[in-house]
Amino acid sequence: MFSRVFVLLTAACLAATVFVVVDDDVTRRGAAALPPRVLAAHNDTSTPFNLVHLPRLTRTSYDGRGLELGRQLREGGVVHQAVSYRGAGLRLTGTLTRPDRAGRFPLVVLGHGYRLPAAYDPLEVSRQERVFLARNGFAVLQPDYRNHGGSSQEGDGLVRRPRGYPEDLLNAVRAVRRTDLPFVRGRRVDLLGRSMGGGVALQAAVARPTWFRSLVLSSPLSSRATDNFRHWVAPGTELRGKVVDTYGLPRDNRSFWAAASSRHYLHRLRVPVQVHHGTADDVCPVGWSRSTVRAVRRAGGRARLYTYTGAGHGFRGSDWQLMMRRTVAAYR
Repeated sequence: MFSRVFVLLTAACLAATVFVVVDDDVTRRGAAALPPRVLAAHNDTSTPFNLVHLPRLTRTSYDGRGLELGRQLREGGVVHQAVSYRGAGLRLTGTLTRPDRAGRFPLVVLGHGYRLPAAYDPLEVSRQERVFLARNGFAVLQPDYRNHGGSSQEGDGLVRRPRGYPEDLLNAVRAVRRTDLPFVRGRRVDLLGRSMGGGVALQAAVARPTWFRSLVLSSPLSSRATDNFRHWVAPGTELRGKVVDTYGLPRDNRSFWAAASSRHYLHRLRVPVQVHHGTADDVCPVGWSRSTVRAVRRAGGRARLYTYTGAGHGFRGSDWQLMMRRTVAAYR
């Protein structure tokens, strides 16, 4: 009931329609009946696969602005509040969760994992993580990304050098920095990315390394675009034809696929990186995180990998508690 009320309030405030019922990173029950929508090659929403051109992302001038606070709901010592802002010609929305008390708190920006947009619930996505962080003294902003929640819907036109979800996250940071929020302290923020959002967060940190104090990734995608292509696109999906027609196969257009891989830009990182991954993850193989951490270290950065024996893609119980305690320690 709490989730549904928040969604209705968000819809009234942001003129958005959001469907409820989705589980962490896997669409089930009512969401399973909703057809996935294959957009263009760069912004498909039927899989976690999203291409971003890193050189273009690093050269972009971010114009996030007009942050507005909407309706709020209280839950056990924390406040959830709908937000909206503008950037890159888009109207974007999100949820801000913070302690329910006076004061200024360090900001964490959270890149959420994959959801079918038609089943996206802005309150339920990463709710556990947001509440935990808020109860530990942080304000947490979770952008909805384009094509999600009340954010603008992109078309399916051709984009040669896409900026995608990381642009939305970075414009959220820009919008906060331009707004004197009475409950946010400081200009630099901490960054958290879960699953698909782990890839988004890493791309954002590479594009604007001085904006962040630290980066935590939980069960992230590979930092090599070719790995993600082979995992979600190569096995003969409708999306495969669009990607190959637009950008070519990795073996035929190596320069583009290198430019779409944060792996080749890890030397730009200026923050410590903490990565959490279950050894039994059958969605994002733990080998991806091992390779990313090794690559960060080879590039001269600081990175630490925590593995959780037998844990799958979604952490549970004591594994989740330990992961979150380590995350708070990294931010402090």
